[in-house]
Amino acid sequence: MKDIAREVGVSVALVSYVLNNRFENRINKDVAEKIRNTAQKLQYRPNQIAKSLKTNKTFTIGLIVADISNPFSSSLARIIEDEGAKYGYTVIFGSSDEDLAKFEALTNAFINRQVDGLILLPPSGSEALLLRLKAMRFPFVIADRYFPKLEAHCVNVDNLKAAYDAVSLFVEHGKKAVGLINYKTDLAHLNDRTKGYTQALKDAGVSVNKNWIRKVDISNDPPEIEKAVAALLSAPSVNAIFLHRIVLRCML
Repeated sequence: MKDIAREVGVSVALVSYVLNNRFENRINKDVAEKIRNTAQKLQYRPNQIAKSLKTNKTFTIGLIVADISNPFSSSLARIIEDEGAKYGYTVIFGSSDEDLAKFEALTNAFINRQVDGLILLPPSGSEALLLRLKAMRFPFVIADRYFPKLEAHCVNVDNLKAAYDAVSLFVEHGKKAVGLINYKTDLAHLNDRTKGYTQALKDAGVSVNKNWIRKVDISNDPPEIEKAVAALLSAPSVNAIFLHRIVLRCML
């Protein structure tokens, strides 16, 4: 900055204001343009570490999803990345693979990198870690899921109502023997789908057959999923199947 200031003939403070887009309405546009051109000519690059020490911000956000390669996670990450860029934030990603130890390691790594906040899709059993983040007053938002006993900022869909509406649509079209493929998990948002499925059939006067419900491991093991689908397709009464989008992806 001193080199730029010396060449342009202005103060270091004015160079700082221009390069950090501060007080733009108070600075002569020709002078500001000359400062930026000189910075480019001298290949000026801001020292992000020094800047973060001064501002107490790194302008980075940590995002932890289950699997960045799955279309839902990657599209969500892209939207968050684009939205963060509007406010000058960079988003760094990690995949937990629904593994608690990996999720905790990623969370600690992002905190050590001094991200300004976290957007999390936490795996089962992560309540204790989230409570520690709350105790630290570290900013975080939970996406796509929630924990009933944990008070935290969440952004998700109403899985119970979505499942209820989907199964009700089957019933309206005469498909009353609806099979369900869901995950073996204690994650509330996934179990809400089973609750919505069950309630929709009950409200339609249909007795739920326990053989219509198949649970698969959240690791999305293809042979296990194929076995669950085959079991429902071979059931004599089942005439429709309600299943998770990722389960369907593993079948294709």
